[in-house]
Amino acid sequence: MKLILLFICIGLSCCSVPLVCSEAKKEKDCLEIINGINECVWTGGQCEIKTCEMLKPPCDGEAYSGYSCSNSKLGCKTVKQCSDIEISSSCSVVTPFGKQCIWEQGCRIRQCKDNTQETCTVTNGQLCMYQNNQCTLITGCADIVEVDKCETDDYHQNLSCAWKDGRCQKRQCDMIANEEECFKTVVQSERCFYGQITEQQSGCLSCSIITDSCLCDHYNLFGCAWKQDHCYKQSCETFTNIDQCNSAYDSLTCTWYVPLNKCMTIDDANTLDRQCDIYSFSSGIQLLLMVILLMF
Repeated sequence: MKLILLFICIGLSCCSVPLVCSEAKKEKDCLEIINGINECVWTGGQCEIKTCEMLKPPCDGEAYSGYSCSNSKLGCKTVKQCSDIEISSSCSVVTPFGKQCIWEQGCRIRQCKDNTQETCTVTNGQLCMYQNNQCTLITGCADIVEVDKCETDDYHQNLSCAWKDGRCQKRQCDMIANEEECFKTVVQSERCFYGQITEQQSGCLSCSIITDSCLCDHYNLFGCAWKQDHCYKQSCETFTNIDQCNSAYDSLTCTWYVPLNKCMTIDDANTLDRQCDIYSFSSGIQLLLMVILLMF
């Protein structure tokens, strides 16, 4: 048994290879390192991480150490943002960290206003929309000035807007008049419900739009709770002990998860259980293989 373990240790030590550039002491070892993160190069008698400055033009579009490379007046250059790019032809090609650039008396990040009607779409993570004969930045429903674009999610990536009182507004449950449609609607992860607002008035509600504490408490069946002068929708994580969790408004979806000693949704608890099962199975297989190797 001890002899087998000795052979295994010797084998591991003999077959070990450098994992990072700085560990390689020979050129051959340096060029063979493949760690999936950085490329190594042998220079000046040592192994170093390859950088853009080690290249010769053309180098537009190359990338090393996580940074983009660009042609420059002195050779190749590491660029972290559009303003680092010195040459106009490189500005339209190089995309530092995936950002599109445009040349305007220098290289700068591309904005909505730089698009035509045909190219007016998401630009560098910002939502752009063509309206009033120009491509404009959209940060919320209030920035939309056309009715059809306000009420059609395809235009604005599900901002959930509605046209009311002559302007585009964030859709709220109380904008829904139909009872059946109300119960089907979810606004900002909050499900709408239909109920009595006053003795004479019924309508579509959500916890967050209720401003009266008594009305808020009345709808605790739907998860509403009054705290710090506003009504909010509770979640399973709100409940801090097993009794609260099991008697919660949504007891059908909440459960007390013993391994973490916290209340969570049944779906989240089941996901964690599956992950634990997979880990336990793989650990068991590894242990079994080790036992078999030691036996033979």
